[in-house]
Amino acid sequence: MQKGTVSEFKRRFDNHKRDILICKKILDREQYWRRILPVSAIRLQVADLALFRMGQGGGSGDALERVVTSRIKSNIEFYSSPEIVEYYAGKEGVTACERYAFDKCARPGDAILDIGVGGGRTTGYLAPNAGRYVGLDYSQEMVVAAQAKYPELQFRCADASDLSFLADGSFDVAVFSFNGIDSIPTDADRSACLREVGRVLRAGGRFVFSSHNARNTGLWPVKSCYSPEPGSVSRSVGPSISNSLPAIIASCLKVPAIRRRAELGLFAVTSKAFYLGHGYIIDPSQGRVIRMFVSTPRYIARELNKAGLELIETLGCHYPDKVPDLLTFYYYYIAVKR
Repeated sequence: MQKGTVSEFKRRFDNHKRDILICKKILDREQYWRRILPVSAIRLQVADLALFRMGQGGGSGDALERVVTSRIKSNIEFYSSPEIVEYYAGKEGVTACERYAFDKCARPGDAILDIGVGGGRTTGYLAPNAGRYVGLDYSQEMVVAAQAKYPELQFRCADASDLSFLADGSFDVAVFSFNGIDSIPTDADRSACLREVGRVLRAGGRFVFSSHNARNTGLWPVKSCYSPEPGSVSRSVGPSISNSLPAIIASCLKVPAIRRRAELGLFAVTSKAFYLGHGYIIDPSQGRVIRMFVSTPRYIARELNKAGLELIETLGCHYPDKVPDLLTFYYYYIAVKR
């Protein structure tokens, strides 16, 4: 992508209020969000955001919780459903961003804890050189799928916020990939997870994880594709770029991967989390509705610090490409135990 095009994107997305309106107009014209998205959920998020912006509460999302709870599947139910287990069990390989982070943090012979292992996507990359490898997931169905693929390795069904069955300082590296930490349902459990990771890591141990970007607008014209190199995913520029932002958006929405990010972006910008820089949003995932945490690097650094971990590097999900923050879907973080 040309440097001038990136600069134009930065300029156009500086004023996010204007861009949000443009996105909504395009989505409405295409009748996309009315057909695909749970519209009542968006309206409730907007209402909750309005209360928050007017200083009349809404900060906790209580109104949203009361009305939408019946429509939101618990995350554990979602990730235990047969179709989702099959989807994740079929995934193999790591992204370019993950490859960089794993290669930097995991040394031959290290004890590696792979949290939120799912169907074992990262196992094939992390386990071969590990002195000890343990994969965890809170979905028993996911654990069964991963164990079937790697019967010689150790997998266990466990909640990431309670690792009491693991000894203090027993791992060199902990991994929580694919934004798995964002599926933890409460702030308290999320904080407990980070404390537990810090506890099971040895001094100087490394923690690699990813988290969705609270300020993501979801409209970067890039689609994922598998690289010829085994175990790696590369990215290529998708649709052609014009000087018209509405034309860019309309073109991007024809690409499934971009449409998915647009969907999440619309949910993000209609929530208070977009403005606070952290919080839970409603994620219309795989045709269902689940809760998902979103954050910013600054917030993540504070979270890690409270758990005795220090953030040492942040990578955009499009690594090695340089992408504006407002167009970064999620970040990968590398932290070290102090």
